[in-house]
Amino acid sequence: MKVGRVLVIRGDDGEVLGYAVVTNATIVEFSALDGSLAAVPAMFDVVLEESGAKQSLCKTFDPLMVTAAVSRPARTSTSGYLFSTIVDPGLVADPKVTARAASSRDVEAVWTIRDGFFDDRYEIGR
Repeated sequence: MKVGRVLVIRGDDGEVLGYAVVTNATIVEFSALDGSLAAVPAMFDVVLEESGAKQSLCKTFDPLMVTAAVSRPARTSTSGYLFSTIVDPGLVADPKVTARAASSRDVEAVWTIRDGFFDDRYEIGR
C-alpha cells in the first residue's frame, strides 16, 4: 500500500476542522469534525488547492466525501458500488471458514498473496 500525504485542515484560529489523504493527485479520504460540517464545501476546496488533486475517489458508504466532491462543478462517474452489510437472508456461513486476529506469524502468508496492497513485509507486520 502506498502511503498518501495527510493534510490537516485548520480554521483561521488554527483549530483542526478535519483532514484529507491524497495520493497520486487523488483525494482518497476526507473527513470533517462534527462542529465543522457546514464548512465542508470550503474545506474540500482548500484540500484541492493545497494538494493539487485532480480527482477524488469516493466510496458509496462515505456520504461526507460524496457530498464534498459534488459540492462543486465536476464530472462524476461511478466505477462500482460498495456495501457494508449483507442483505441476503439466505446466506449461510461456511463452517469451514473462520476468522481470528492476525499475528506476526501471519506476515509470510499474507506476503505470498502479492496483490500489490502491501509494499513489503515490514508494512504487513506493522
